[in-house]
Amino acid sequence: MELRRAESRRFLLPKQRLGFFDNEGRYRLEDGEFRIFVGGSSRKLLEQSVSLRFAR
Repeated sequence: MELRRAESRRFLLPKQRLGFFDNEGRYRLEDGEFRIFVGGSSRKLLEQSVSLRFAR
């Protein structure tokens, strides 16, 4: 998604995008702190940290 200067937009990040496959091949979601980076290049990024706890 592209934004104009000073424009903001909310977006949803599905929890399935935060998971991984463990050594037994099971898909897992773990609680913890996640750092989300956005930007037009790897040299100019905005960063936000969020703490998530997934329902069991």
